[in-house]
Amino acid sequence: MKAVYLKGIKRLVSEEIPIPEPGDNEVLIQVKCVGVCGSDIHYWEHGRIGNFVVNSPLILGHEVAGKIVSMGNQVKITSLKPGDRVIIEPGVPCGHCNHCLKGRYNLCQSIQFFATPPVDGAFREYVSINCSKVFKIADDLPMEVATLAEPLAVAIHAIKRSHIELGERVVIFGAGVVGLSVMLALQEAGLKKITVIDPKKERLSLSQKFGAQLVATSLDFVSNDSLYDIAFECSGSPSALISASKLVTPGGQIVQLGLSGNSTQEVPIVQLITKEINVISVFRYAHVFPTALEILTGRKEQFKEMITHKYSLEDIEDGFRMAKMSPDAIKVVIDVN
Repeated sequence: MKAVYLKGIKRLVSEEIPIPEPGDNEVLIQVKCVGVCGSDIHYWEHGRIGNFVVNSPLILGHEVAGKIVSMGNQVKITSLKPGDRVIIEPGVPCGHCNHCLKGRYNLCQSIQFFATPPVDGAFREYVSINCSKVFKIADDLPMEVATLAEPLAVAIHAIKRSHIELGERVVIFGAGVVGLSVMLALQEAGLKKITVIDPKKERLSLSQKFGAQLVATSLDFVSNDSLYDIAFECSGSPSALISASKLVTPGGQIVQLGLSGNSTQEVPIVQLITKEINVISVFRYAHVFPTALEILTGRKEQFKEMITHKYSLEDIEDGFRMAKMSPDAIKVVIDVN
């Protein structure tokens, strides 16, 4: 099968490798579509994200949709069968550490997470994964749209950690896929007072179309009486946390989803302390994929609009450049098969 490896900074190389054999409790999936995530771009551009360093050739990609080819002989999930259209939750935790036992398996230090060094991801024709991480999708959900279940899961996990209440005022920094997913998931929960900030006007247009109450390219519109109860920082920009601390009301919250790629960054400690702002960090997700799939299926036409570009596996490097450089790009999807 074909597989694309990251073999150096901005160097993606296609190779032929064997098709994996599924383990006893695994499912073999023919990969159809894979979304290009911001983390993929960071690894491609810098060879690392914080303490996660690419020291050997690595297959990127973790936003996966495909079709079941075969199943291990110990798979007991009767709802799955060969031929099913599926998505995968791309991380398999150990299941027995303290974090796993508490239900916070996203914090498992032994988790095998796709495209996180040294675990290979899904820019290849076939992958195998534990059957518990495979979810069947509806026949009318396009494969490319199904890949968005993964970033939507991040958004839902962030909202759950925020304990947001109806009527609260929300500002979202970054109108990429995660920021837009946060907005749609908040709307699904009944939240209406949502402002979106992003320097790219094309993304703000889509935010407005999706129902944002207010959109802006900067903080210039803010006045003292337009502060927010909660900010979702989805951009990864080092300056966004500082901006969020200015916009959040005393006693409010900042939910930090975005990663800048740096191990450290400036923190507005005086604002955070004197305003008693709670900063809530978010890392991946746990127990939210069924909810993500439900929202995605119900709002598939909106999520479809986030997909701005598609490339074949052979042209994956062009796709990465588009995702990095184009102001028009929101979500780039690689059509593997």
